[in-house]
Amino acid sequence: MDEEKLKEKLLDWDQTLQGDIRKYHYTGDNEACQFALGCLCIVHQVLKEMEEDHEREN
Repeated sequence: MDEEKLKEKLLDWDQTLQGDIRKYHYTGDNEACQFALGCLCIVHQVLKEMEEDHEREN
């Protein structure tokens, strides 16, 4: 998978996880909400590192 496709997929996951977090928060499923928040943090970290790598290459 090339970098652009990976970034697109990560952004899709970002949107999905944000919706899941809202749903879990609304329904009171704290365990699922915490898990989704952890996943979202990982997605954000990967996106941040990809951006930093891109800046270093230029």
